[in-house]
Amino acid sequence: MNSVAVNVRVRWLVIFAGFFILIWITGCASYPHVSYSQVTEANWVEVKITSGRTVAGTVLKAEPHQLILRQDDQRPLSIPKTVIRSIRRKPPVYDEFGRGIPEEDIRAVQTNRNTIIYGIGGGALGLGVSFFASSSLYQEDDSETVVPALTGAGTGLSVLLFTRAGRNRDRQEAVEIMRGRRRQEKVESIHQPKQSERDILRELEAEKIEQERLRKERERILRELQKRNNE
Repeated sequence: MNSVAVNVRVRWLVIFAGFFILIWITGCASYPHVSYSQVTEANWVEVKITSGRTVAGTVLKAEPHQLILRQDDQRPLSIPKTVIRSIRRKPPVYDEFGRGIPEEDIRAVQTNRNTIIYGIGGGALGLGVSFFASSSLYQEDDSETVVPALTGAGTGLSVLLFTRAGRNRDRQEAVEIMRGRRRQEKVESIHQPKQSERDILRELEAEKIEQERLRKERERILRELQKRNNE
């Protein structure tokens, strides 16, 4: 075996290993730390308290002395500021009006359509590319074990990468759905005050009529009293 072939094989092995390490690092990466003052409503956070316990959920209220979280079971939980050791926050998502979109609202409309499509497509692509690359590098007797191993590794790597890309796409589509709903709600709220104004005018008119009725009733009673006094 010449040195050029060895170097090519080593280079491919290093590439495969590097991709796996990259996926492991990005998969294990945590959300960034933030200060207490940076936390606002609708943020999704992981809070580590002094007992060592970690609590995760959506922020319902960020008060000066405590955080109120809504956990996955929908139960609110109050965490005093004095027991909080650190806070990690998932990058917040906002609508077009600067209001935060809760993570559970995004998950409620998120599908797995792109995740499945990307995963299947990525697996097929990775299978073909990794099989071609590994079989072209290993032509000797060890190809019966090395080629399947590298093909499987390349296919798995491709599935992971494409599945992650599909999941990100599904999430982005869910975010756009929520933004669209917020936009529609805003449009409806703009027209709603006109109806409210009409209701207020009707109520004022009814109040005016009632006040006039009460005035006439008081005048009638006063006339009767005056008449009795004169008698």
